[in-house]
Amino acid sequence: VAWPVTREPTGLMLRHPQGYRVPLTPESETQFSVQGFPTLKIDFQRDAGGKTTALTWTFNGAATEAKRAD
Repeated sequence: VAWPVTREPTGLMLRHPQGYRVPLTPESETQFSVQGFPTLKIDFQRDAGGKTTALTWTFNGAATEAKRAD
């Protein structure tokens, strides 16, 4: 199941598999939260050049890493 993250004029958006979009709220340069889900955090990893290479999705303390699909 893919959960694409896109950059929109209003900020980053997470697209749910059912098609609706959820805005990501920045907590830091690389960490984001999702309104309505206080235990969900998304951390982006970058390479030495600054390109995003993966993200870690942490929900209720359980972390899952996903590599970037280009």
